[in-house]
Amino acid sequence: MARTLPRLARIALSLAWQADRAALLLLIALQLATGALTAAGLHLTRTALAAALTAGTPLERLDRAELALLALAAVAAARAWAAAKIHATTARLGPRVDGQAELAYLDAATRVPSPPTTTPPGATTQKPPTAQPRTPTRSSNPSSPSPARSSASPPPEASWPPSTRCCCPCCSSPSCPGPGPPPAPPKQPTAPTGTPSATAAPATS
Repeated sequence: MARTLPRLARIALSLAWQADRAALLLLIALQLATGALTAAGLHLTRTALAAALTAGTPLERLDRAELALLALAAVAAARAWAAAKIHATTARLGPRVDGQAELAYLDAATRVPSPPTTTPPGATTQKPPTAQPRTPTRSSNPSSPSPARSSASPPPEASWPPSTRCCCPCCSSPSCPGPGPPPAPPKQPTAPTGTPSATAAPATS
């Protein structure tokens, strides 16, 4: 702290000098005057007390301390005026010093070299990998079901048999698959070989 305090005081004085030299000089003069008035007030207080505490009647002691008391009152009034003037000067100089410090900070910040944003001439840029669309694969085994629906269009309705034509409203579109082929007729059961048929003629006697 003892090492950094002189450096900080020098920086503050330089900023105040750049902000308002007249206000800084007035503030320094008022501070010195306040110190001198404080010292004079202490000396007059000692003199008044010494005169008041001597031997004699109260009126005689008050007469001896009268000059010191009057001087002490004048010094106190002057010190109060100097304190008020210091307060007003500080209120005027403070914002200017803050603005000067902010400008110095921004000036120092703009002088800092920024990192390069462009690509050097010899550097190569790598493009991010792009997602490839997935295509459905068709199995080579004909017996396995195909995961995708066949894109071949069904035959037109005019080529279907009359029993297989569809009557739904969607048959106006050529992509309607229709109800499909009619079911195969059921097979008639056949009698096993070596067994006489039920419809065979009876044997003659």
